[in-house]
Amino acid sequence: MLARLTDADVPSAVQTAPALTTHKSDLQPDFVTAVDDWLGTGDRGSAFMDTSFLTSGASYRSPR
Repeated sequence: MLARLTDADVPSAVQTAPALTTHKSDLQPDFVTAVDDWLGTGDRGSAFMDTSFLTSGASYRSPR
């Protein structure tokens, strides 16, 4: 487990969207796949497939 390694560094990506919109927002399906690109000798590898439903509406900034 990486939780026990204090010097472990794992690069990752995050997608965020506002929780509130000014109009109705429909969910959009997003098909997601991930596979191991670099397999060592004897590695079986891994893969992942899923469909995520994402939405992001228009957000407005109030004038100051």
